[in-house]
Amino acid sequence: MHLRDKTKEELVNELQELQKAHHSLQESNNRHVSESRKIELNLRLSEEKFRPCQDKYSRTLGN
Repeated sequence: MHLRDKTKEELVNELQELQKAHHSLQESNNRHVSESRKIELNLRLSEEKFRPCQDKYSRTLGN
């Protein structure tokens, strides 16, 4: 159905549905970005803890 064939009420309803879907996608994206940032931070912290052990082990082996 073309936009010109729809009533004003149908267009308003479709717009509202699209706005709800857009809002839902934004919230989902924000959650994923937040989760990714937490994972990246935990990875960096883990690397910082691991690096001294790795350096000590490498020195012990003479590398």
